[in-house]
Amino acid sequence: MNDDSTDHPPSASDVSSLPSARRVLRFLRIGSRAEPFGFVNLDKAIDQVGREMFAQDWVHSLSLKHFPFQYEKKRRAFYRYDYGGSLKHPLISERVTPQTLQQRRDWRRIDRQYRKVRSRLRGALENGHVGCRLYTPEGDLLEPSLTAFASQLRRIFYCGVMWATTPIGKRNCRVLIDKHTLQTWLGRAVQVSPELPPSRKTGLTTFLPLIKIIADDAQENRYKLPYRRFDDLLTDVAEEANVKLSKSAIGDLWSRDAASEIKFTGRHRPPKMDGENFERARSKLIEKLVLILAEQ
Repeated sequence: MNDDSTDHPPSASDVSSLPSARRVLRFLRIGSRAEPFGFVNLDKAIDQVGREMFAQDWVHSLSLKHFPFQYEKKRRAFYRYDYGGSLKHPLISERVTPQTLQQRRDWRRIDRQYRKVRSRLRGALENGHVGCRLYTPEGDLLEPSLTAFASQLRRIFYCGVMWATTPIGKRNCRVLIDKHTLQTWLGRAVQVSPELPPSRKTGLTTFLPLIKIIADDAQENRYKLPYRRFDDLLTDVAEEANVKLSKSAIGDLWSRDAASEIKFTGRHRPPKMDGENFERARSKLIEKLVLILAEQ
């Protein structure tokens, strides 16, 4: 996908003067199939929480073509996500680029708001305060894996689906939210306190098994990592898994023998192909690593 969009969305500071074609949040590939009785699609639930928390600011965000997007701090860029057509598994990251400094500031503010909405609802789902089911392409309702809300955060909260085992194999299943428990939870004034538990502390040994997995992925996808990208990768994994990992611990992991197969240690920049291969594999790798941490 191209890095730059040729049809750029308006700045959040300008959208109040524009007619909005989108009045509610809608994920790209949800489709037109009606939800089963008593459920709403995840995007509608996120929309309700967003309106409760941010009122008119949230409505303004809906006018942005690429919303919801995420600012990835380590890559210093905005991305939106898709999982590909024909129910393919790989998650796709598409970079979207603001055109002015003011627009960039607006997007950062909107990203922070969406993260807060995402975190509140994710916590309520993981804690059982809000009910959830998976809607398979065949029309079955399944129980979700609660660990997936961390390990598949981008896929779930930016695409509205969960990659799950169904009676006929692995599929992308639509995430449905129970209307009654959602409304009961919203009635508690969602602005009051965050639902997510504090970040759990984790020892260095927790992350050691991940190094072998990263090394295998690097070999399969043909890339080597300089320290900066290794640091960025583990920082993102720790953030999505809601665990703490210090910079000194990352340095220690880098110095281990197991990391030797990952390292690019040349005096110059890594080959361009290495960077491109890593970026293509990155989202799927993060999902895999976060899932491992969530199951420990």
